[in-house]
Amino acid sequence: MQSIIEKCPTKDLTILTGDFNAKVGTDNTGYEDIMGRHRLGERNENGERFANLCAFNKLVIGGTIFPHKRIHKTTWTSPDHTTQNQIDHTCINKTFRRTIEDVRIKRGADIASDHHLLFAKMKLKLKKDNITKIVLSNNFQAFHDLLNGEGTTMECNWKGHKKHHHKEWITVDTLDKIQEKRNKKAAINISRTRAEKAKAKAEYTEVNKQVKRSIRTDKLKYVEDLATKGRKG
Repeated sequence: MQSIIEKCPTKDLTILTGDFNAKVGTDNTGYEDIMGRHRLGERNENGERFANLCAFNKLVIGGTIFPHKRIHKTTWTSPDHTTQNQIDHTCINKTFRRTIEDVRIKRGADIASDHHLLFAKMKLKLKKDNITKIVLSNNFQAFHDLLNGEGTTMECNWKGHKKHHHKEWITVDTLDKIQEKRNKKAAINISRTRAEKAKAKAEYTEVNKQVKRSIRTDKLKYVEDLATKGRKG
């Protein structure tokens, strides 16, 4: 990892993020420059190595500098839901410390993992472009396209903006199952007892299997339809 970091230009924004299985612990003595006070657990061996790596490269550990409730700090939960740790991290080089505005866990994200989604909010100050020059350039290009008969219909313009939020071959039935899966994931997060959590997790696992089967069926049908059209063509 050190060899990769060394390849990054020192003046560039550097972001290091991922599952490091590293518990950095609650004591930041000696690491005050790169570690805040908002941490969990006791530092393990990986945590020691990770803290040293960040200190050597002047990388601030984002999850330690923002105050949050425990449920918004724990990045991993054991299968039996008895152990929680903060082992996934997002770091940024100290020069750009003010760029990062928040780091927390998004527990509602459906990622089918015992890890929770680690979310970092950043705000970059970018160099302002010459707006007048850009507008004139764009207008000239639009006029050029008009003379050449390009992009003259509403449909052509609309095609440049249309976005599909899911694969076109996924059926409505499958989309309904995906929504049900999200609901089951949310039920796990709001469960108050172990029994409720175990029941919700079992239901989520079953729905997740149904979603995977349904997606495979949709994709197979889509491929078969394409093959049929190809033969007819």
